[in-house]
Amino acid sequence: MHNKIETLVIGHTANKVLSVLDGIEGINISAKTLAKPDSDPFEGLMKIPDILILQLGENWENTLNRLMNRPAVSNRALLVIGPDENPKILRMSMKAGARDFLTYSASDQELRDSVSAIATEIESNLHSSSHRSTCFISARGGSDATFIAANIAYIMSLLGETKTLAMDMDMQFSTLPLFLDVQIERSLFQALSMVDTLDQAALTGFGLKHKSGLFVMGSVSDELTLPGEVTAASMLKLLKLIRQTYRSACIILPRQIDQVTTTVLSNTDQAVIVARQSVSSLYIAKSLLTVMQRELMLDDQNIKIVVNSYKQSNRITMKDISQTLGVKNIVTLPEDLAAVTECSDAGIPLYEHAKHSVLTRSLITLAQTLYGDQFTGNRGIFRRAVSSIGRLVS
Repeated sequence: MHNKIETLVIGHTANKVLSVLDGIEGINISAKTLAKPDSDPFEGLMKIPDILILQLGENWENTLNRLMNRPAVSNRALLVIGPDENPKILRMSMKAGARDFLTYSASDQELRDSVSAIATEIESNLHSSSHRSTCFISARGGSDATFIAANIAYIMSLLGETKTLAMDMDMQFSTLPLFLDVQIERSLFQALSMVDTLDQAALTGFGLKHKSGLFVMGSVSDELTLPGEVTAASMLKLLKLIRQTYRSACIILPRQIDQVTTTVLSNTDQAVIVARQSVSSLYIAKSLLTVMQRELMLDDQNIKIVVNSYKQSNRITMKDISQTLGVKNIVTLPEDLAAVTECSDAGIPLYEHAKHSVLTRSLITLAQTLYGDQFTGNRGIFRRAVSSIGRLVS
């Protein structure tokens, strides 16, 4: 194992569990001992571990409910240790997403074997695929995030020569098909409904294939999906299958925070907040950034800020934006209203419509920033893009 898998034990005798697990190869383990039975086990948790070992006490029901209300925590690999002969605890633990459940009477070796098995699975998932996924979310009304994600996905498929998926999570008013002039026949909601029966080949069949080779998933115009019809559990299963099937994924999120969107944010590699040079857009961008940092505990290095339609002449300067968001490194995309309007209305990707425009080259640079080594296609085009525009302001 290359990077140690962070493991945290929470419970009334957490240090005892830690001592049992000491010495397991490939994991870095720490403990949080609960002073009181009714303590919130997740209070003050600054970083989400790869493996969470939760030792249940007399207030086990409250603890599991708190866990399920913290999707950033419950989406991690979970091992629960609880009392014997209580099937309700077992059922509720499984509902909370536990990979394994051990009773207090379990032997030390059983505990070590369970943790080792979970660590091996995590390590295998990390290295069995070179997949990289990015979430895009807009801090203003309109389709900024969708436009950028669609074009980044197109660039990755065409120039990066990678098997790429563009997926719109707005299951009511998806605009992704419009930017690529395609008509989706099998919806994302249908894929989620059937996720337990899908394999990689079947998932590919759900993705409409664009002429560039890009796969597209989203809603269909005559299907209305209501909030609550999609579960976080089914979304988590779909994300795992996407990771196994595609090398790159661009996922567009609606501007809302719920169990499903937080599941996506917590289980993708990075998030892009798309903002504009306006007070209202920056206000919402700051709120989204705060949620990602404090509630979902995403690493700052995995959150990117992109200012779309950036103009030097705007009264809101880059210094203003940096100070408002508390972020130093901000990517800017220059304004090109004519080209964006023309290619959007025609459903043509910007690279196809205006290959040599400043905005196109900036998007190519952004694709490289987000996907790094996966961008292995036409190096000549990429080098020319890097040497021109697509500015990273610091």
